[in-house]
Amino acid sequence: MKLQTQETLYNQDCSLWFETKIGKLRDYEFQSVDIENLIEELETLGGSEKKAFRSYLKLIVMHLLKWQYKAEKRSKSWEITIRNNVSPEYFGEGVIGASMNNQRN
Repeated sequence: MKLQTQETLYNQDCSLWFETKIGKLRDYEFQSVDIENLIEELETLGGSEKKAFRSYLKLIVMHLLKWQYKAEKRSKSWEITIRNNVSPEYFGEGVIGASMNNQRN
């Protein structure tokens, strides 16, 4: 019965299910944790974060390459992506840094 209740809650309200399981873990009530669904959710979470990271990294690299090799078409969105996501030390020397500094002047 208890397993059925956990499964029902998991299928009906995942957010409430998470809150309930977090409470059980904090109270060291490990026998009340729905391990199978918890593992499934953690695997999914890890996968979606990896996918988002790869996508965002791809965007940054694309904007860096465009900035360097398509100078005549530079856009404000490329500059914003680069400035917000690339270490400031990278701007000090080299092509990107010089061109970014020249944009500002």
